[in-house]
Amino acid sequence: MEKHNFRSMIATASLVLGLSAVGPAHADTFGGFLGIAAGAAATDVYGMTCPVGTTSVRANVNDAIAAGNQISIQVINPNGLATTATAPDGGAFSPLAILAGGAGNYLVTIHKNTAFGEGYVAVMDCFNAAVAIAGIQSVLVQNQ
Repeated sequence: MEKHNFRSMIATASLVLGLSAVGPAHADTFGGFLGIAAGAAATDVYGMTCPVGTTSVRANVNDAIAAGNQISIQVINPNGLATTATAPDGGAFSPLAILAGGAGNYLVTIHKNTAFGEGYVAVMDCFNAAVAIAGIQSVLVQNQ
């Protein structure tokens, strides 16, 4: 097997296994990049519209490859309450940021703390009392 194909297979398997620990297959998953030009204060913002029956929003993010660059995710509910989780440096996913709340419009922010650019994968979804609510509820509203 060629090295290139083997590396691609390993990268794909790692992504699938990593995402399998963060929630059901229908969770909203986004890839993004927090750029260098924006400096240390780069933040991407996603808007979520959660339907009736929602009891919480859960989200997490990975910290791709830039050493020393910290990536965090924050969920903000319609009442202004928030919770934050930070990914360990070097590729692992953050713990879930879980925020209780009902139907309405939520914000999910992804932030980095240095001037280095870095990519990420974020997973977010609305949950009812039993499982994640199927469907796409999220959209990117600010891209830095």
